[in-house]
Amino acid sequence: MIAISLMFFRMILFSIVLFSLSAHAEDQYLLENFNRFKVGTFNESGWHVRDKENAINDVYSIASEGDNLYLHADNEGQFVQLFKRGGWSVKHRPYLTWKWRVIQHPEGANPETKLNDCAAGVYVVFKKSLFSVRTIKYVWTPEGKVEHVIHSRLDNPQITIRVGSEDVGKWVTEKRNIKEDYMKFFDKDPGNAVAFGIITEADSVKVKKAIADYDDFYAVKE
Repeated sequence: MIAISLMFFRMILFSIVLFSLSAHAEDQYLLENFNRFKVGTFNESGWHVRDKENAINDVYSIASEGDNLYLHADNEGQFVQLFKRGGWSVKHRPYLTWKWRVIQHPEGANPETKLNDCAAGVYVVFKKSLFSVRTIKYVWTPEGKVEHVIHSRLDNPQITIRVGSEDVGKWVTEKRNIKEDYMKFFDKDPGNAVAFGIITEADSVKVKKAIADYDDFYAVKE
C-alpha cells in the first residue's frame, strides 16, 4: 500500500518544528538511532502512526544486539505507518542514510502489481503547500528492478532501491541523495524535509507476514 493520509500529514505540518538552527553547523545530524528507548514495547516517544495510534505495538518494538538498540517490525497483515516529526535542511544535508535488515519478505509481493507490499520501507516527507505534503518512499522488495518507480494516486514516487533475498538477514546501509531525487520527480528545490517514516507491510499479499529491522537514521552533508 502506498496511499498517504492527507489529514495525517496536515497534522505534521501544523505541529512540526522544521529544524534546529544549531543543526546547520553539523555535517551529520542524528534523526534516530533508538538508543534512548528500552528493549520491549515501543513507547512511541516522538513517533506517531497514521490513523491507528493504538496499533503501533502490534507491529513495532525495540530489540537489541549487544549494546545496540534498534526498531524491530513484525507485520502479520496490519497497515501501520510510522512517522517521526522533525525536519532538517535538505540544502545543507541532502543525503539520508540508514540501516535496515529484512528477515522475511511478504510472499508474493511485487512493486509492479497491486500486491506492492514491502518488508522494509522508508519515507521522507516534504512540505508542498500550507495544506499538503509530498513524499518519497524507498523500498526493499522481493521482486522487481532496482530504481523501478511507481506513483501513488497523489503522484508521490515509490522507488525500489534494493531487490531480492541475497542480503536477507544482514544489516545493509543505504545512502540516498533525497534532494536529487526530489528535483528529479518534482522539478524544484525541496526546501526542508519535515518528517521521515518507516513501514513494514503485508496487508495486500495472501500470506500476511513481513519482518524487518531499522536503525541509525542520519541526515548528512555528503
